[in-house]
Amino acid sequence: MQLRITLSPRRDFESEKRLREGFAKMPLLRLSQITPACFFSLESTQEYLSRELNSDHEGDIVLSKVQTLGKGRENRKWFSDEGGLWFSMTLKPDRPSYLERLALVAASAVKETLESEYHVMGCEIKLPNDVQCNGRKIAGMLVDSQVKGVRTLAYLGVGVNLINHPAQHEEISRIATSYLLETGLKINIEEFLLKLIQRFDGSYFELNR
Repeated sequence: MQLRITLSPRRDFESEKRLREGFAKMPLLRLSQITPACFFSLESTQEYLSRELNSDHEGDIVLSKVQTLGKGRENRKWFSDEGGLWFSMTLKPDRPSYLERLALVAASAVKETLESEYHVMGCEIKLPNDVQCNGRKIAGMLVDSQVKGVRTLAYLGVGVNLINHPAQHEEISRIATSYLLETGLKINIEEFLLKLIQRFDGSYFELNR
């Protein structure tokens, strides 16, 4: 009989420190208690947040430089190479009816960040949960939720292709793109996340008013 040895995923404490400092400086309206946990590699940020941490605190956020078993809607495979933004966040919307709008709120925040902050042209939302750039997928959202009595809990997963090369994967070479492929420019992933969260926070606040 062989024993299976499971190693704990390695934390990226330097990224955590920078993000904590960045979030602390932001005038957030709803997500004022963001707690980041950063890793070099995870199977899935969504699974880690919901199953390993069993998070129920709004603002918990798990990020990983790489996902080895990233998933999209309907359990489709999501390629999560280094250079993309891969994270999941715990949310507690005030009403269960708001759950169906979370993916759109997140997609809108990604689109606005790409357009307004980084001047990416040709972005559009493809319902129910994708952002496309010039007809190719640049980001996707995933929402897993629980409703127990008056408590509504959601795990929002977000993947954005930034300085990775999704087209190197044959399965998605014709349908995926990234910020790098669209602009030829590099980008600071942590800076993008901070700008994205600030935009999402404002829209999420309005959703719950």
